[in-house]
Amino acid sequence: MPPQPDLLTILPGELAANVPELSGKSVEVRPIGRAESYTFSQVTRWQVDAAGQPWRRIVIKEPHGEQASRSQAELEALQKLAGHFADAPNLRVPRALLALDDPPALVMEEVSGQRLNALMRGLRKPANEERMHSALAPIPLAGQWLSRLHRLIPPAYAQPLPSLADRVDAACTRLGETGISAAQIRNARAALPSLAGMDSPPHVILHGDYTLRNIIADPNGGVTVFDTSLAHTGPAAHDIGWFLAALAFIDRWQMLSRQWLYVRSALDFAHAAFVVGYKNAQIPIDAGQIAAFTAVRLLERWAEYAAHLRRTQPSVAIFALPVVANPYFRQQLIAAPERVNRLLG
Repeated sequence: MPPQPDLLTILPGELAANVPELSGKSVEVRPIGRAESYTFSQVTRWQVDAAGQPWRRIVIKEPHGEQASRSQAELEALQKLAGHFADAPNLRVPRALLALDDPPALVMEEVSGQRLNALMRGLRKPANEERMHSALAPIPLAGQWLSRLHRLIPPAYAQPLPSLADRVDAACTRLGETGISAAQIRNARAALPSLAGMDSPPHVILHGDYTLRNIIADPNGGVTVFDTSLAHTGPAAHDIGWFLAALAFIDRWQMLSRQWLYVRSALDFAHAAFVVGYKNAQIPIDAGQIAAFTAVRLLERWAEYAAHLRRTQPSVAIFALPVVANPYFRQQLIAAPERVNRLLG
């Protein structure tokens, strides 16, 4: 979907009115490249010129579906986080410039650097030392960023997450809708660690989608984290498990090769470096809780991948799901508790 024509008309005046550096200047904007479509949003990039000179590039996130009303909340969250991280120059959030009402959109400065999901491909074989270092260097900072977020007092509007049991039920229903048998779903449930009591307090403010694609490593050695409106509270293990689960599915080639394509020692180091970065904050974390949240996120990721493959490549799904994806994700569910215990032991 191309950028809405209204933005060309609306943006110059809104930027001049809301961004101090642009006040009183003639502002021109033009879109750059193609729009990127995600599950709940569309992202476009723009060049902004002020008084006839290049100023900055900006990113416009236009939410849709159930996220359509959240631009203002995300603006306020990013502004709050900017203050919270002000004394940690290597831990950042994007600069939020303004929120639009019609069309609903969040306007931010573009951040230079690479997303962690792209950098982590440097761990593929044959890997070299330079690429592996570039991939792994930001991982402890990602742990530090998260631990600092978890010390923030939750805003009044933050709501509790759905329970682990509800998330498991939803993921299993979705797996059933993709054609996975009832017996396989029972086996998937049986592979999960115990969830009893794992939703218990203490609860913290959560990012909610702390995954590789939402973290950018910049050339100066810092990390910038995207895509949070501080909308939920829950155990810290939710965000930790979400990130650890992402390391088990960096891309489909990791799954298709049953992890062979990625250097195993480097993946192990990434897990450990993230946990060490987080633990430096002295926030108590429980291995059983993290194992439970990691496994549940893997189950959800399995359901998401199966649904995506069924929808986009149904002929491939007939072979790929039973032969590759289903065994891979089940094995990851089984391995999660042992991996977490080894990390925190």
